[in-house]
Amino acid sequence: MQIDSCFCIKDFHFTVSLISEDSTVLEKTAFPFSVVTDSDPLARLVEAGIVTGTGGEVDKLFLLVQRDRYLLGEDELRPVTNRDIEEAWRDAFSFYKAEDRGLILLSGQTDGEGRLVPFPPQFFCKARRIFFHPPCPKCGLPLQQCEDDGLLDASGLQPYSGSLKRYLYCTQCASTGRAEFYTYDEEPSAPPVVRDRRALIRKFRLLAEGAKDAGQFPCLQCPDHRQCYGTEQRAEARITPFSFYPFYAFVFRAMSLNAPDFLSLVSGAGFDDVESVLEKRQERGRINRLKDIRQRGNLAKAPFLFDSDVRSFLEVLYLKLCFLGEVLRCICRGDDLLRHPGLRPSVERIWVSLPGHGGLLPFLWNFRVNLIGIFSPPPGGGSFHEPPGAESLFYTGLLWFNTLLANSRQDASTVNSSLRDIMDHCRKGNDFSFQAPGTKDPDTVFSPVNIFWEPEGKTVSEEFIPLWHKALDLSLSLLRAGFAPEPSFSMESFRQQSEDLRKEVRGLMFTEAPAGRAEEAPAPEDAAVYGILRGIYNKWSAGSATDGKESTETVILSPRSPEKETAPAPPPEQPEQEEAAEVVEETVIISRQDAGRSTTPGEPPEPEKEKKGGSPEGGDFLEETVIIKPAERGGKDKKDGAK
Repeated sequence: MQIDSCFCIKDFHFTVSLISEDSTVLEKTAFPFSVVTDSDPLARLVEAGIVTGTGGEVDKLFLLVQRDRYLLGEDELRPVTNRDIEEAWRDAFSFYKAEDRGLILLSGQTDGEGRLVPFPPQFFCKARRIFFHPPCPKCGLPLQQCEDDGLLDASGLQPYSGSLKRYLYCTQCASTGRAEFYTYDEEPSAPPVVRDRRALIRKFRLLAEGAKDAGQFPCLQCPDHRQCYGTEQRAEARITPFSFYPFYAFVFRAMSLNAPDFLSLVSGAGFDDVESVLEKRQERGRINRLKDIRQRGNLAKAPFLFDSDVRSFLEVLYLKLCFLGEVLRCICRGDDLLRHPGLRPSVERIWVSLPGHGGLLPFLWNFRVNLIGIFSPPPGGGSFHEPPGAESLFYTGLLWFNTLLANSRQDASTVNSSLRDIMDHCRKGNDFSFQAPGTKDPDTVFSPVNIFWEPEGKTVSEEFIPLWHKALDLSLSLLRAGFAPEPSFSMESFRQQSEDLRKEVRGLMFTEAPAGRAEEAPAPEDAAVYGILRGIYNKWSAGSATDGKESTETVILSPRSPEKETAPAPPPEQPEQEEAAEVVEETVIISRQDAGRSTTPGEPPEPEKEKKGGSPEGGDFLEETVIIKPAERGGKDKKDGAK
């Protein structure tokens, strides 16, 4: 069956992105599709999109595609088989489908009972930009995956259900005893009936020459088939498997940034810093996502609310706690972490979506998190002395520590090495807490300045250290619960503690005046007014006015003489003088009842407020009158009274 290079729905098409539009570049590349990330051992994330008939892009998509070659090590004690892989995909499908996790369901992806089914194998012609189902070179019928363990065993091959080996074959040819098997990679020890993908592509020559009817095999009508199968032998360069075997695939709306890149920006890294790291790792897909974000806002550095303030530590800690809270939201169901085989919430399989438009807050403050991947069993026990009892909790704990501590100077391996020493200490029955009285950070790895991308030269206020130690202890509680399951551990309680810590950090960030921050000296007039109002506030707060009898105090203030003075009541009428014309008086009457009340500027006072000698209820209350004058332009200071 032939499939066009685009899956057409009226005027909209689902298309897989290529690394280039130049055919010569594509022919030199084994996998010409734009890979976003390749870290998942069972799948690769490929860029895709929805475009119009005229080529205009409607939306960017991510396509999670099952691999032809799994990145899993052999482990006889913990074997993984094809059936295990199928189960992992079905579990992941249930996970993404159960809640709003961004999965876009495709036609033909499920059977009549709603169960996940694989797509047929797809090969791609780089010259004509079309997909097609690989046919049998002998009879032209579509090749299928052999899951008949008896036939495989009789042919000297490993069974499908008991290994990770997969083979394509033709059911028609097998029924006549002429079966040939095709595998993605060459197997030197395989029997003669096995061919690899390159041999299969070369054997398409039999169909291209018209020896057999191959239905919609595209090479039959291609005018360039002699270049591919003649003396030039260009078929191997022009034809490549998109998926050699039947494959599972999930479609998601494209996310903005991979989690490690997002966390680097949150830590204070510039876009150039992150791009440099990705260049060394040849992560072209993640670089493209980073450039897309950078071009959207034309930013050279991630903006912050408190970039040059001592509270920058609180801001970074707050954003990282928000990120971790989003991760918990993704992987928790009720009071427990998601349980499907070997869940490992690897940070590379966490993606962050940022808003596509500007806002009042820095763009890193508004984000959503999603997991995109197949969470496969680990290939081994890792770098720790023994495998954890609950992998989900253990690896989530590692994720917490690395989110808080990884920076340009220390990577995950450095952080994990120090954690191993702490866990060894705990395994021996010794308790450990970062919050214990007198306990210092056991290693410079855990210093609070490591929350920043460039920790050198950074300082953290002493009043913030307890919050940092709380965050580390929360992370440690996950490791402990995973390494040696504790009946007292509750995921619901953990989530509540993390939420409480996040609120505490936010409260301190916005409501406290951090120690050590230099403040501008106020103008003399502002200082005088502030001093008077502060004195009134302190008097009321101290409860000095609770005896029911309070004096009336009139305060006259000018810029030259900010101190308070008691003034006599003025005469009923003020003679018009030159000095008086140059003075602007402002009288502010503040009562305890008015202290917490705001009024509209220019609004006339209520009649009760103009009474002298008592409150509207008839009781005595304190009146304070403040007369504020601008600097006089000449003449003597004039003391005026006010009612």
